[in-house]
Amino acid sequence: MRPLKPDPRTSNGTDDIKKVYFEISSLCNLSCSMCFRHTWIDEGTGRLDADTVMRVINEEAVLKTADTVFLGGMGEPLTHPAAPSFIAAAHDKGKYTEIITNGTMLRQKTSAALLESGLDRLWVSMDGFNRETYEGIRKGSQFDLITSNLDTFNNEKVRMGREDAEIGITFVASSENISELKHLPEFMDRYNITGLNISSMIPNSDDLEKIVIYDRIVGIYQGNLDDVTPFREYDIPAMDLRNKAVAEAYRAIFPRLAPSRVPKDRDINLQPWCRFVNEGNVFVSWDGDVVPCMGLLHSSYTNLYGTHRKVMRHSFGNVYKENLYDIWRKPDFTDFRKRVRNWEFSPCILCGGCSMREENKEDCTGNQEPTCGACIWAFNVASCP
Repeated sequence: MRPLKPDPRTSNGTDDIKKVYFEISSLCNLSCSMCFRHTWIDEGTGRLDADTVMRVINEEAVLKTADTVFLGGMGEPLTHPAAPSFIAAAHDKGKYTEIITNGTMLRQKTSAALLESGLDRLWVSMDGFNRETYEGIRKGSQFDLITSNLDTFNNEKVRMGREDAEIGITFVASSENISELKHLPEFMDRYNITGLNISSMIPNSDDLEKIVIYDRIVGIYQGNLDDVTPFREYDIPAMDLRNKAVAEAYRAIFPRLAPSRVPKDRDINLQPWCRFVNEGNVFVSWDGDVVPCMGLLHSSYTNLYGTHRKVMRHSFGNVYKENLYDIWRKPDFTDFRKRVRNWEFSPCILCGGCSMREENKEDCTGNQEPTCGACIWAFNVASCP
């Protein structure tokens, strides 16, 4: 029996593992213009050992509480040959399964293998809905290849009787592509898209910071839908609605978002709220490190309000040496999650700024690394499925 999509609102504030992200590969066949990989700091690349992934998926203590297994991180998961096997193992344990891909490797054989494994949702990264915009951002990819692969996946769904498997689109927005959202309704109808995740670009250089679509936090739009609109699920970040292009793009997709179904307490919220920690998410990196969120998965440079920041990854343990649940229950990891839920960090993202914001080592209230006060994920400016 196909598991239902878990509603994260039912687990807000949990300290149980609810969703496990496996970065099964940090390898990638593209060189996207806004990718963190361009400013990684002493980061290697590789794949998670297949036996180790299977062991974690089958951990009894994790199985008791986790409801979702997600394959994705900062690499292309389909570069790992065992990806469908991992989906099948999680599916056999009754877990909801998702994978995110750039779509380049989604040929007939791979699509069939993912569907046969029991995949519940495929996320495809699309940062433009015409050839020029898409290929200008997704360096090394081809727009026609991706649309052809989406057709292939949809055809395989019908052939295999897997119409229940859903497709979502992830879109990293900047001032250079935000107008593309005007074409999203037509694209979603054409390719049977039922999920949408928009994230503001996190700049990693002065040039990229010039094209962000947020200034200060303006508004948050989030929801989890059933059958009210073609978007069964969507996540829209805080955007600067004073920006004409942003406002026009939002108006184009607004009819599909059913705003009456948006949780009212999240409409406008200037208080930080980390969905990774509050929803019980945990990440296993390609080298086995266990980290709490996407923002701490890899060390890299980012920009925030004119400050060039050095954000270092932070691991609480490694699954090659310990069980995931044992790492999760370590006192330092437990204490970190508590501090995040209570948000005991300096308000760096709302502050005028000081030298402490240049790294995530220490903040002005005495917190030691990792500090989270300058994390734009916590303000829903950046988002991932």
